[in-house]
Amino acid sequence: MSLPASPGILAWGVIAGVTTVAAGIDPLLAWAMCAIVYAGSAQLAALQMLATGTPIAVIGLAALIINSRFVLFSLAAVQQIPGMPLRQRALLGYLLSDNGYGVAVARFASRPDEPLKASVLLGGCVGVWLAYQIGIVIGVVAGRAIPAAWSLEFAVPLTFLALGIVVIRDRAMVVAAIMAGLVAVIAWPLPYRLGLVAAGAAGIGSGMLVDRLTRKARTA
Repeated sequence: MSLPASPGILAWGVIAGVTTVAAGIDPLLAWAMCAIVYAGSAQLAALQMLATGTPIAVIGLAALIINSRFVLFSLAAVQQIPGMPLRQRALLGYLLSDNGYGVAVARFASRPDEPLKASVLLGGCVGVWLAYQIGIVIGVVAGRAIPAAWSLEFAVPLTFLALGIVVIRDRAMVVAAIMAGLVAVIAWPLPYRLGLVAAGAAGIGSGMLVDRLTRKARTA
């Protein structure tokens, strides 16, 4: 089910692996970090912030803001699959990903009478996890062979851009992307990469606001 998204996830894993090794982290620790954290966007943002000497508290706040979307995904999954055992919920809490959740929901979007199944959601998330971990291994191995003089920092924003454009599907997402981009540019001079934190908060806040207003307009 998650096969169509696998190439993009694999490429994302490769970039995460290469970037982690390029940051000076031991290859084994790099893989362990990617596997345990399992949050590519937050991980890459944290690595860039570490490279500029950003305080740990700011890095933690940035990671929290970037990953806050998973709170919404988790709440939606629990509501769509009531009675899910604690063991499955705990496993899903680790495996849940944008693509895994999106693919599962899209499959049942055209079947309103058929509820989303935990096995389908977990299966899609496992497929995404496997593709990401394979990409990580490739990236870690490749990262050791790439000369330090080859700066790959440009790959991170380009990948964010490519993945972001693909998931933009409604007005709220468009507004969120525009606001995050504007704030990121305006707040660029802020120290410790605080502009990233501000951009993430602005994007999420504006997107949620537009989504709420849109829902109210539909029900009015």
